[in-house]
Amino acid sequence: MHDIITKIESILWAEGLHTAWNADTARTIADLLQAEGYGPGGTRPQAPVPAPAKRGRKGAGMTFSAAVAALVKLIPAGNGGNKGKPPAYWQTVLVSPDGVRLLPSAGESFAVVAETGLPESVAVDGRLFAGALKGIDTPALSIRGNALVVAGGGLETSLPILHDMTAADGAWRVRDLPEPDLTGAVTWHPVVMQAIQQVARVASTDSSRATITRVLVEAEAVVATDGHHMEARYITTHLDKPFAIPQDAIALLVATKEPVTVAVKGGSVWLHSGPFMVQVPNERDFPAWRQVLPKDDEATLTVVLNRGMLRDFCKRVPKAEVAVQPVVMTLSPHDTAVRLQSASMRADDIAACYGDVKQTMHIGFNASYMLSLLEGLTDGDFFELRLVDQFVPMAVRAPRQLHVLMPARI
Repeated sequence: MHDIITKIESILWAEGLHTAWNADTARTIADLLQAEGYGPGGTRPQAPVPAPAKRGRKGAGMTFSAAVAALVKLIPAGNGGNKGKPPAYWQTVLVSPDGVRLLPSAGESFAVVAETGLPESVAVDGRLFAGALKGIDTPALSIRGNALVVAGGGLETSLPILHDMTAADGAWRVRDLPEPDLTGAVTWHPVVMQAIQQVARVASTDSSRATITRVLVEAEAVVATDGHHMEARYITTHLDKPFAIPQDAIALLVATKEPVTVAVKGGSVWLHSGPFMVQVPNERDFPAWRQVLPKDDEATLTVVLNRGMLRDFCKRVPKAEVAVQPVVMTLSPHDTAVRLQSASMRADDIAACYGDVKQTMHIGFNASYMLSLLEGLTDGDFFELRLVDQFVPMAVRAPRQLHVLMPARI
């Protein structure tokens, strides 16, 4: 109880200053209470740990067809196979009596949990299967000869069964399909997945830097970075140890808009939400993100920026210029006015600096990364950018949020 009070106090009196009560403050506290499991009346319900119940194809929430369509979206579009196409076995799904699975890879497993009515497991082309299900809420599945038959809505489609994929030496038999283990799991309310989704937009998309393509989930924060800017959301996940969740898992789990059951078991993390069951490696190889933050006693300069005007300025910077030249922010010891200038534009009236500027400073930043930072901020006409000098990352702190922007070389 004292822990939640302390967290609310940190919102209402951030850095020792009283926070104005407005819609943003109310929303932040409501999100905190929801994440902590408090409901109307001020009581904290005991969150049940649901078993991975098998859903029928007529269950509530996402339909079987929609779930399969979301699942096959994770099939790679191309990865250097035949004329740029992915290998054939990557496009295969296993339709079993208890659901549909993608072929496990890199320690990851994705499945739709549902009773299909099939007597045995068969492998078929994933995209063809999703196409046959399109528009059918309650499909009837059956095996006829060498084909999987999908019937519903007055239509019937036959898909060839890929027998070599389920043979003794086939891809589905070579790779073990682990059984889920959700004992000792915790339950995330949808607000936790929303926070993960929000920070995931700044995660790297460079596959050669796999450690930062995922979102780090800690006990009290979720964090993502691409090496140029970083975003953190402070939210309780009830986990004892951190792990990194991949983008594919985030996409599936967010789609359900339902609570997520999370269990960390040895080298694996199991996540179950709605019709989806996900297994990802228990990896924690993520940059020591707190080490790049400027210390509060070092960040002696505060630049107050007009959010809307800065957004308009950054949007007008030509795209060809964004990639090669940074926007330059100039701070002068003689004036609180801050000059923002790109190679083709200049603006003097959208920022002011407060602090002890001992000498003229020129700080560069990428206009595209600044726009990404602005998208993640809560509503408000102005925000504060904390600075040390032109070499240390810039920090923006908002209620339950942290945004960091690396300076660009001028």
